[in-house]
Amino acid sequence: MVVPIREVLARKAAGWGLEPAVRLADARRNWKALVGAKLVEVSAPVGIRGKTLLVGVTHSAAAQEIRLRRGAILAGLNGPGGAPGLEEIRVVPRRRLGTPRHRRA
Repeated sequence: MVVPIREVLARKAAGWGLEPAVRLADARRNWKALVGAKLVEVSAPVGIRGKTLLVGVTHSAAAQEIRLRRGAILAGLNGPGGAPGLEEIRVVPRRRLGTPRHRRA
């Protein structure tokens, strides 16, 4: 039986206590596809606490939009190819988001 490498790595990451980091990396990698080009400029996943994704925002309108689209964002993150288990999104105000690798292009 052939097991996809992604599954093997996910099991190992969970065993080593790295699962939150893997879920955060997945969220960052897929963020633009989930929220669109405009919202990605003022928001970004910044952490995971338990089953809650922390999303940094630089504008109050972005915070409201993230809250309104919470269900769709969680479905996209937990769906096929995503790391299941996220149940909530908490918006965290930030002065700036930095320039993570996933947003440079």
